[in-house]
Amino acid sequence: MTPEAIEGFFNQGFRYHVGEVESEIVAVVGMRDDCHLFHLFVDDRYQNKGFSSKLWSVGAAAYLESGKNPGYFTVNSSLNAQAVYKNWGFTPIGGVREGGGVRDLPMKLELAS
Repeated sequence: MTPEAIEGFFNQGFRYHVGEVESEIVAVVGMRDDCHLFHLFVDDRYQNKGFSSKLWSVGAAAYLESGKNPGYFTVNSSLNAQAVYKNWGFTPIGGVREGGGVRDLPMKLELAS
């Protein structure tokens, strides 16, 4: 997550929202194509305090308001984050995958029409 990498994501059309405490960025959510949750990070000091849920709500609303969302959201969940995404309504759409030493679970959240 270097500044150069983030700039590259911006140049590819990714959209980000940040959470701040006293002008310090403590959380970030990044979306690709207005539907794929690509980054969701919360500083260790602020985990388990509702920051990810709040930031996801703000970000998801913005992506929906853009008018470009196709009616669903997807995420490649780390294995330790599955419960959070399931709590938000995401369901697995495949089995656990492994690539480059990273394991994830593809998930999808279908929006009511």
